[in-house]
Amino acid sequence: MIACINFVPAPAEDKGADLHLWRHRDEEDKPTFSSKATWEQRRVHNPKLSWCKAVWLQQSISRFAFITWLAFQDRLSMGARSRAWGCVQPCLFCGELDETRGHLFFACPYSFTVWIDLVGFLLGSRVNPD
Repeated sequence: MIACINFVPAPAEDKGADLHLWRHRDEEDKPTFSSKATWEQRRVHNPKLSWCKAVWLQQSISRFAFITWLAFQDRLSMGARSRAWGCVQPCLFCGELDETRGHLFFACPYSFTVWIDLVGFLLGSRVNPD
């Protein structure tokens, strides 16, 4: 390591001022910093999911989009997740002990009634519970 340090020449005034360069994509060094370029280099690139445009709308409210994203990922704090921590949390609407994402949004009698009423209002008589 000492040999590597000694190999680098000491700074000299006649060689000009030091430059601060930022590494961009494709091994380019530029004098400006770009947070977007840094993020694109650092993040893990995954294929786009089919439902991403339904969640991340330009006009959406961030906290609602985040909660929707958690629901799609099945990461909401449900009874099934809290049971793994030793806490039993039944469904607040119907009392079912196995509160999961599928139960809360589709199988719970209360949620089912709300969905049918909402979809019935939007679609009229073309409502199909399945």
